[in-house]
Amino acid sequence: MARTRALFSESPSKLRKYLIMAAVCVPLAFATAWWLQPGPQATTSGLTNVYFLPAETYMAGEVDFLRDESGNARIDSILLPELPQQNVATSDFLSAGYLGAQTCAECHQEYFDSFVKTSHFKTSAEPSDQSILGAFDDAHRVLTTVSENLRFEMLDGDGEFWQRLLYDDGQQTHGVEFQFGLVTGSGKVGQTYLYWQESLLYQMHVSYLSVTDSWTNSPGYRDGTADFARPIPALCLDCHATYFEEVAGNINQFQRDNYVLGVTCEKCHGPGREHVAYHRDHPQEMTAHGIVNPAELPTERAIEVCQVCHGGTPVAMLQPAFSFRPGDRLDHFFTFSENMQATGVHSNSQLPRLRQSKCFQQSPDMTCTTCHAPHEFERGDLQLFSQRCQNCHDLPDCGKFGELGNTIADNCIDCHMPSRELEDIKISSQGADHAPLMRDHFIKVWPSTTAH
Repeated sequence: MARTRALFSESPSKLRKYLIMAAVCVPLAFATAWWLQPGPQATTSGLTNVYFLPAETYMAGEVDFLRDESGNARIDSILLPELPQQNVATSDFLSAGYLGAQTCAECHQEYFDSFVKTSHFKTSAEPSDQSILGAFDDAHRVLTTVSENLRFEMLDGDGEFWQRLLYDDGQQTHGVEFQFGLVTGSGKVGQTYLYWQESLLYQMHVSYLSVTDSWTNSPGYRDGTADFARPIPALCLDCHATYFEEVAGNINQFQRDNYVLGVTCEKCHGPGREHVAYHRDHPQEMTAHGIVNPAELPTERAIEVCQVCHGGTPVAMLQPAFSFRPGDRLDHFFTFSENMQATGVHSNSQLPRLRQSKCFQQSPDMTCTTCHAPHEFERGDLQLFSQRCQNCHDLPDCGKFGELGNTIADNCIDCHMPSRELEDIKISSQGADHAPLMRDHFIKVWPSTTAH
C-alpha cells in the first residue's frame, strides 16, 4: 500500500475547517492509514489553515469559503482530501481483455521497439528515476512559493519518491509527505504526478514544467497554496492510460493492480486477449483475427480513434470511461463541441481545429495518420512533416515561393501551424506565470507568421 506520512490529524467526517490539535497516530474512520514522521515536527497544534475536501465538493468547485476577495484561493491554504468509505472491487479485470504492450512485442517487436520512444507510450508510467523528469538533487529539489511560510521538497530513496509539504507557522515547521504513485505526461509540456490513498487516486501539488526544466505548481494551482485534494476521475485517466478498472461508488477509486499504463497498442487496436489467444493457437495464420486495424476503418471511424483524446473535452459522457473501442461510433459514448477554439493540452483541440482547415475539408480520405506515424517518435521534425504537406501541396503554389524559392520546402509548419500559448491551463510558479506552446492544427495562412 502506498503511504502518506502525515503530521496532520485525520480528516473529519464532514467538510469543515479543521484545527490541528496534536500529531498522534490515530486510525482513520475511512479505512486508510496515515504515518506520522518522528522528530521535531511532531507537534502541530495551532494550524487553522488546513481544509479537508470530499472529492465531489472539489469537483463541483464548491469552495467559496477558501477564496479571497479576488476569487483566488487564499495564500497559505492547505487542501487535503476527506477520505470516503472505500468500496470493495468486484469486477474482473481480465474480462476487459487487456494484456499490455509487452505482449504485443512477441510478434510485433519492430513496432514495439519504435513505439516505446513515443509520447503516447510515455504518457503515464510507474515512478522511477527514468520516468520522473524533475530533479531530486539538493540544488533543485525544493520548490519555493510566493508565501514565505510554505514550500515543497522532493525526496527519493530506496526506489521511492515523495513530495514533502512544509509549512512554517512562525513558531515551528509542520510537514506532510505524499508518495509518488503514478507519473502522467510524456514531458512535451511537462509531467503531473498522482498519489494513492488505498485505492483512491489524487493529484500531487507539485508538477514538472519542461520549458523551465524545473518543479512547478500543478496547472491551475495558485502559487503560495498547497493542494493535495484534487481527485482523479476516470475521464482523466482515459487519455493518460490504456485501461483502468473503476470501482463503483467513488469517482476516483480504481483497482490498484489492474491497469495498463501509457496510451499503447490496445488503445488504438482494441483489447488483445482474443487476438493473442487465436494466433498463439494458429501461428501460421497471417490474417489478423480479433483485433482492429484503424487503417482499415472507414475514414470517420479511424479519425474517432484519435478524437477520443484529441477532440476536446466532452460536453457530456454517454457511457463510462474506457468503454469506447476502436471502430465504435464515438457519438454513442461522448458529446463534443464542434466550436472548439482554445489551444491547449486539456482543450485538446487538435481535431476540431483541423476540421476547420480547407485541406481537411477538401480531402475526404484525410485522417490523423495522413500526417502522423503513430508508431514513430517524430516530434519537432519540421522537415519530415513539411514533406508530408508536399504530398498534397506543390511548392510553387505557396505565396512565399516567389520570394523565398525552395528554401520554404523544409518548413511549412511554422507558417501554417504556428505554436501558440496554451489557453486552457494556467501554470504559476515562484511568482511568475508560464504558458507553454502547442501547435495549432487549424492549417491556414496565418498573417502573423507569413508576414515575416
